[in-house]
Amino acid sequence: MAKRRAKGEGSIFKEKSGYWRAVITFPDGTRKYKRSKRQSVAREWLQEQRQSIQRNVLVKDDKILFGDYLDHFIDVVTPTLALSTIESYQRLIRNHIKPELGHIKLVRLRPDHLQAPYGRKLDSGLSNRTVQYIHAVIRRSLNQAVKWGLRTAANFVS
Repeated sequence: MAKRRAKGEGSIFKEKSGYWRAVITFPDGTRKYKRSKRQSVAREWLQEQRQSIQRNVLVKDDKILFGDYLDHFIDVVTPTLALSTIESYQRLIRNHIKPELGHIKLVRLRPDHLQAPYGRKLDSGLSNRTVQYIHAVIRRSLNQAVKWGLRTAANFVS
């Protein structure tokens, strides 16, 4: 008799329709499915999901835009910050961060997305210190996103 697989191992089987279906159950109990005409595609997807479980990189929502996340971040951290800090964060986010990076999905944000805007800010005459403040706000918000499970440390921007 076949042994039952553990959560996180997943399975692949052929449906009556001829498609291959890969199924995996995550440690939190949620399931994901992938259908494909080719078994190799289903197998590769299942392997990627297993690796994400091993690295503990489960992301709650991969559709959140960085600009929308920043609005939520400011709302949450406001009670813990001084009024002048809140105003500074809001100004930097409104004037510098959201126009440049607000359209990018939170989970897709990479270091190369930051380097070009930083260079443009410096070229336009913004001081080094202001660019450092912009980076500090981005860094703090991304650290919080990791804590909330909205972003993984594996795709973290340094």
